[in-house]
Amino acid sequence: MSQEKETKERISDKLIQRINNLSIAASKESIQTLVKWILFHVENHPNAIQQTLHQFVTPIQDENKDTSSSSSKHMYSSQYRIAWNIIHELCLAHSPSSIQTPANTPPNPETSQEEKEKWTATASLREALGETVIQPGLEAMQTSLHHYFTQTASDIANLSLQSQASFTALKTMQEKISHMVQIWQEENSFDSPTFVKGIKRLIAKIGNESDGTSQVSKEAVSEETQEQEEASVEFETNTNGNDEDVDMQESTPLNAEKEVQEQSEPEDKLGSTEHSTLSASSFGTDVAMQESDKEDTKESKESTTAQTAESMKKEEEAKLAEFDFDKYDIPEAKVSIHELSVPCKSIATLQITRDLRNDTSHNLSTVLATIPDSVLDTCRSLSKDVSPEDVPLVEGIPDDVLDLDVKSSLSNVVLHKEIIQKQKQFRQKCIELLIKSRCKFGSTDAAELYYSLDEVEEKLKKRKAMVLDAMELEGLDYDLTGKSSDSRGQDNSDDDQLKDFEWCKRSDVQAKKQKGE
Repeated sequence: MSQEKETKERISDKLIQRINNLSIAASKESIQTLVKWILFHVENHPNAIQQTLHQFVTPIQDENKDTSSSSSKHMYSSQYRIAWNIIHELCLAHSPSSIQTPANTPPNPETSQEEKEKWTATASLREALGETVIQPGLEAMQTSLHHYFTQTASDIANLSLQSQASFTALKTMQEKISHMVQIWQEENSFDSPTFVKGIKRLIAKIGNESDGTSQVSKEAVSEETQEQEEASVEFETNTNGNDEDVDMQESTPLNAEKEVQEQSEPEDKLGSTEHSTLSASSFGTDVAMQESDKEDTKESKESTTAQTAESMKKEEEAKLAEFDFDKYDIPEAKVSIHELSVPCKSIATLQITRDLRNDTSHNLSTVLATIPDSVLDTCRSLSKDVSPEDVPLVEGIPDDVLDLDVKSSLSNVVLHKEIIQKQKQFRQKCIELLIKSRCKFGSTDAAELYYSLDEVEEKLKKRKAMVLDAMELEGLDYDLTGKSSDSRGQDNSDDDQLKDFEWCKRSDVQAKKQKGE
């Protein structure tokens, strides 16, 4: 039992480490590689996988700290968003739409049937993820957003920039999860329309929280309305049509009875009508004031969020300081674009081989992780001088470990290591070339040359006009003799297609140039 517990903890620690190693800009291929690793282990250790993912999508509450601040800080982390991306890929693993075939190529029936069997086999995993990971994660998100949007504008302004940014990122994540749920429904990932409707209903509640329609705000509005209605009751009109304030708490029963009699007399119908009109108008004014207060509160929230985003942007820009190359005596030299493209192409080519070897290395690491600690301790205690015949038999070694081809596995790991080292060298080469060239690859020189060609072209046009005028003055037999300069400028197509001069052939000029060379 202890051995099984140790294996479960080891799998959980490895999954946590792999998720922490991924950045928010991790590629889809990297996430799918980790999903394959999870699918490989989930058959033997489903609880460890589910509990680990549950930790990433739900906040870890600390008794000594504020629950809302700790949960928002947890949900703002990049691992929180990566965990949701992993859950999304797990819910779509081996789905019918995941089968990719080349264009103009019919799908392979055997591959399709195999993927369908895997899709059916992972149905229990998707159902367990929905109940133990997805639903609790959405409930935790709703709690965090509810706590934030039930605060006043002053409380929100007093929050730290990180807390405000975390709730903004959480709202964005809620929209992404809503899109994920739509894809799950299209793929029928959970095979339960009721469960999907429940998730959508929960996301709708989260959306209502983000719109500010919380219970606390409704109670505040109702209390304000009640106070204004009581104020309108205290405001009354006398028989002469003049307004006077009456304190309801200090009024005596006699005064109250007198007021009732005055209102019941027929001659005071006009006064009572005015009283009802004023009450209705005051109530309409109260409603308008409530609506304006709601709009002001909404505008204050939006302005606070915009100020938070702007302040965060300024902080990030302040962190990005320019590097002074001259201060550190880093020389600058010209680098051709071809010289830079060589390491870039090498990195892209090696990445394909690395992805193929990555699965093999992960599978080998997974198999070796199943070796009990007692076996590892026994192997470490053995001396190198011990012959194979003297090695004692150890029980508890898994069959997958015994079936390993040690030489082939080691060669794959060594090759994988060499690929990673080569990629590192090429990346370092790219960085060195970028620093050396200052990211300048001749674009400025080309632009200057282009502008200089315009000047040369303008000079040639002027020189050509002068030559034509001189030929015209000399009375040479020329097709355009007698035409004005304006007509020459308008008929550029004919000017470009001039025939050779009778006194100087083009072929003679070219032959002279060749002899001179």
